[in-house]
Amino acid sequence: MDQDKLSISIELEIDDLRLMYKSVCFHLERWQGSPGPEFSCPPEEQSSLMSLKSFLYAAILDYNFSNPE
Repeated sequence: MDQDKLSISIELEIDDLRLMYKSVCFHLERWQGSPGPEFSCPPEEQSSLMSLKSFLYAAILDYNFSNPE
């Protein structure tokens, strides 16, 4: 493992996972962009958010497939 990177594990209930996904989507839709105003976000943040969104969505789909209602 890279010495500069931190790795953590968390456990979430499905409702919390869905809320996290919605929060990432909300933030991506309103991403400030770069360059821009004084408080603009770095471009790497947008790509990290897009990756996180895909990961969270995959986890939700996996749950839905494994636990049909």
